[in-house]
Amino acid sequence: MPIKVKVGGTYRTVPNADLFLKQSNSYTGNPVIGGYVKVNNVYKQFHQGSDPVTYYFVANASKAARGVSWKTSSNQGGADYPQISRYIESYPWFGLVTFANDTSGVSLSSRLATRPVVTSAYFNIQRWNDGGFGSGYGNLYIGRYMGSFTASTPHHGNCNFSSYAGKHWSGSGSSAGSVNYSDNFLYRGEFIGNPGSFPNGFAEGGIELGSARQILVDHLKTGPICLSHTTDNGSSSGGLGHYGSATYAQQANYWNFWPAGYTAFGLNIGPTLVVTLDYV
Repeated sequence: MPIKVKVGGTYRTVPNADLFLKQSNSYTGNPVIGGYVKVNNVYKQFHQGSDPVTYYFVANASKAARGVSWKTSSNQGGADYPQISRYIESYPWFGLVTFANDTSGVSLSSRLATRPVVTSAYFNIQRWNDGGFGSGYGNLYIGRYMGSFTASTPHHGNCNFSSYAGKHWSGSGSSAGSVNYSDNFLYRGEFIGNPGSFPNGFAEGGIELGSARQILVDHLKTGPICLSHTTDNGSSSGGLGHYGSATYAQQANYWNFWPAGYTAFGLNIGPTLVVTLDYV
């Protein structure tokens, strides 16, 4: 509801009004999160303020699958290492990641119940230091997995990319041959986004979930996200459900990632989520 002031007998709307508390004749600078008036003994809200807060989440579980089979410990890195694309004749891999509590031990569901609007969301993860091309290129897409993380059998068709975020590494130009966030390759041991200064042991950057942030973060309350090299979950050529020989582009896009909760030198290199939530 917009705020109005009466000037010369005329009510005028105050654009983008921010309300602040005043105590002992001085302004506190504390925003009023909710403004209410009492009408016939009923409180009616006339103002909803903004108070964004950033929360840090470490993934609580991760795994990978291809076709209708879960990855096992005998595969590269282990069963809990998310993995995408394919390197040999097979179904392409896809990875699953779940998040539960933030670094204060409060659940994502609780945080969203208080501040339901996602104003920014960054997902980051580091590529494992083995497997595939040293200097890989291709795509990483983040969608929703509509099946159960704990089901006895996965299914590629449960990866839903009707709303997704992603990043493309073109492979053009020369590779630095090592971790370098200025070239067009994803090297082993490199984050999907420049980690910056690691506040609280978290990589600052990553893939910003953009226009899909609200849908993807809301989904994480009850289900995992799906990591894939393609947004096609079907069985046609190029889809997650297609069994066949790996193309050269799919081999270049064949990446393993560090699993949930994995750290190195006190830094989170497994999947992390940094979200900013607000009331409006």
